[in-house]
Amino acid sequence: MMKWYEIFRSGRYEPQGQFTEDDLQQIADNYERDGAAAPIVIGHPKEEQHAYGWVTGVKRVGNKLLASFKDVVPEFAAAVNAGRYKKVSVRLRNTGNGWTLRHVGFLGAAAPAVEGLPPIEFVGNNGAYIELDFSGEERTETGMTHEDWNRRIRQALQREREIVAFVARHEAKLPPAMRKGLAEFMAELSDEQTVEFSEDGERKRLSPYSFFKQFVTELSERGASFSEDAGKSVFQLSANDRIDSERLEIDRKARDFAAQHQCSYEDAVFAVLRT
Repeated sequence: MMKWYEIFRSGRYEPQGQFTEDDLQQIADNYERDGAAAPIVIGHPKEEQHAYGWVTGVKRVGNKLLASFKDVVPEFAAAVNAGRYKKVSVRLRNTGNGWTLRHVGFLGAAAPAVEGLPPIEFVGNNGAYIELDFSGEERTETGMTHEDWNRRIRQALQREREIVAFVARHEAKLPPAMRKGLAEFMAELSDEQTVEFSEDGERKRLSPYSFFKQFVTELSERGASFSEDAGKSVFQLSANDRIDSERLEIDRKARDFAAQHQCSYEDAVFAVLRT
């Protein structure tokens, strides 16, 4: 029996705009007509180079968009079941025939655009689509070993942890309007391809991800009206800036946790987010 999971809802999202139930139906119709399976990915990468499974069907039920999955990598399914990825998000593409599904992204600490979606678990009668038993096989259908998949998942988790911790540590340097979506933006920056630039007469090469981290790290907090002074915020938060005050609270808790448990700031942020 095919199992369906909620991946999206109708509503208004910024800056994309309003998504109606008709838009959701259009996404489902386009997906069925196109016939090309959308991949399951971690986060929202610009290029879907690594698929951890595939979307086998999409349908609308009321104001909800549901998807069914197949060929999910066992190690990824285990990570989802263990609570490593409790949130889900989608990437949509606006074509000449309306919106279509590009991929389904599983999120760890990063916040999805659609709040309140139930967590996904690959269990129960979905075994026809997700095989959790290795059955003695040494390799997956893609030719990668199970350890290869485990390593890739660990690397993706580590990268997301680093980004969330980095944003929490440095976002006081930036005005609230620039913080929104910063973690998601950094997640899309390549850490493999490099760009060449000149600094002090020398040619240097850095990946876009490393360059942006260095840029934010070297921003000065002197005179900034966005940092906290003696535990008291010097900027006023509106209702739309709720997430910024929450991240500042995460930063405070993470520093306390790191001091108490003698661990790194990154591990402390991850621990705080899991509680």
